[in-house]
Amino acid sequence: MTEPNRSGAMMRSALVWGVGWFAVVAVPFLLLKVLGVLSADWSWQEGIWLAVRLGIWGIVTGAIFAVVVRGLYRGRRLAEINWLSFALRGGIAAAIAIPLLLNVLRLLGGEGLLSLDLVRSNATFGFLFGSVAAGGTIRVAQLAGRSLPWTKHEDALEGEEKAGQVTDSDAAAIRDLFSSDEQAALNDSA
Repeated sequence: MTEPNRSGAMMRSALVWGVGWFAVVAVPFLLLKVLGVLSADWSWQEGIWLAVRLGIWGIVTGAIFAVVVRGLYRGRRLAEINWLSFALRGGIAAAIAIPLLLNVLRLLGGEGLLSLDLVRSNATFGFLFGSVAAGGTIRVAQLAGRSLPWTKHEDALEGEEKAGQVTDSDAAAIRDLFSSDEQAALNDSA
């Protein structure tokens, strides 16, 4: 995958996280408001604004997670990634990122740090939303990868590569085998 395609995929992933987090708040809020379960203290604007803010945090967290995943899963095929492990890592990334970013923004705004109770609750909800978003993202991508005609075609082409031709994934695997010191020694001896 070329660099612009990877960046686009990372942005789309972050956007999916944002939309998902928005929906997790907006849909129940709208349902509870229409059914009259919520008190009159909650206005429509407040509920939607809460969902928008959470959606923005979902975009930020999804972007951070996409960068981390790109580093952790470099060179691996989509089918090789365990979606449950992926979901767990997404939850951990969100649980760390959200309280950290909230504290940074509060410090930049001249406010103090969040209380430990708020850090815990933000981390807990971040873990839950992050796990669902990460697991859902990878699972949908895996299912789409199996059913879309162009992904099957690309997989078929991989098997038909000419013998002796080094692909980008082969080059990455070779690079990973040698540390930078070993590569320097090989370059010096050549």
